[in-house]
Amino acid sequence: MKRSFILLFVLLFLAVPAFCQKFTFNHNKKRDAIHFKLIHNLVIIPVTINNDGPFNFILDSGVGPMIITDPLLVDSLQRNDLAIFKIRGRGVGPALEAYVINDLSVLVGKSSSKGLSVVLLKNDPFQLSAYLGIPVHGIIGSDFFKSFIVKLNYFNKKMQFYDPKVSIRRKGERIPIELIKDKPYMDVLVKTENEVTDSLLLLVDSGAGHAISLDLTGEEKEIQPQKTISANLGIGLTGPINGLVGRLPEIKLGNFSFKDVITSFPVYEDLDLHLLMTEKDGSIGGEILKRFTVLFNYPKNEIYLQRNRNFKNPFEHDMSGMEIYKLNEKEYRFFISRIDKNSPAEKAQFLVNDEILSINFKRVREYSLDDINQLLQKETNGNLIFEILRDDEVLFKLLQLKRRI
Repeated sequence: MKRSFILLFVLLFLAVPAFCQKFTFNHNKKRDAIHFKLIHNLVIIPVTINNDGPFNFILDSGVGPMIITDPLLVDSLQRNDLAIFKIRGRGVGPALEAYVINDLSVLVGKSSSKGLSVVLLKNDPFQLSAYLGIPVHGIIGSDFFKSFIVKLNYFNKKMQFYDPKVSIRRKGERIPIELIKDKPYMDVLVKTENEVTDSLLLLVDSGAGHAISLDLTGEEKEIQPQKTISANLGIGLTGPINGLVGRLPEIKLGNFSFKDVITSFPVYEDLDLHLLMTEKDGSIGGEILKRFTVLFNYPKNEIYLQRNRNFKNPFEHDMSGMEIYKLNEKEYRFFISRIDKNSPAEKAQFLVNDEILSINFKRVREYSLDDINQLLQKETNGNLIFEILRDDEVLFKLLQLKRRI
């Protein structure tokens, strides 16, 4: 799979009770640190539930309550007293059914929350394990961010978190945030191709892999660059998110400036859903955040950004036009799930459901899914040689990668 904008999580709960719960440190501790996995620009942390685990959860500042996407984690699903609620989110498709469980014990490092209320999806719409290449069991959001000062060192893949009353040294540039429904928003300056600078209020979304995504309406459409390509922007709660991808000349976060930024523009077939989802102007995601050490301080409505070694890396989009997934976490089998029209992959006559056996004569078991996706984001002077299996026939395909946008 190659989804540069892998996940855009926005939840709209219909008739779900309000959540007001926090994590606290155990045994009078004031701080803790854990290491995380960084895959497709998503922070994945270990979480223990009811003394079982640890399980892999995406740390997502763009969601509210904790969400379990794997119903097998919770034995209480078999109870008859669980109420079903409807959830609507980004993506093409109907609303989902979900349960709310009010009595889970959840541990992150040396912190815990007793009797936590958690949303349990009846069915898993994301298939995160297949598209990230490791088992993923859910998403944890504002419950955790509200409880601590959270520092994400993207370069060293380390998360430190502190009691809000603890005095800590804050490095980098302070940027004020506005908390809306327990989610952080910041002002971002965007420069258009016409040299017009606009200020947008964007969600700071650690649960999205993209650099920047803009929900444009009316006069704001002038921000969109002239050259774009159609793309699958990721998976939302109710299905695929389709749209366009282009490059913005420049964006600024505080005094930090980025040029030629890959930007996604979701396209909504359901106009009513568009009105519900475009609460603000869009979001910045992990492709931007990974260039910093980011300190989230919800109690003081602030974020600190300290640049790291990734800061000057260029912004690139998938250059193959094909999307790859891993069959399951135990088998090293990779398949093509989607091919863009007029893309290098289509011109090379790859087909959906082709199984990739090797790349440049290196067996796929020597790659992670993330390795393959990063490989498909780099221009090549020559061809990549793919060995594929199609209907019991082994074929070789040549693929040359060039910037599409």
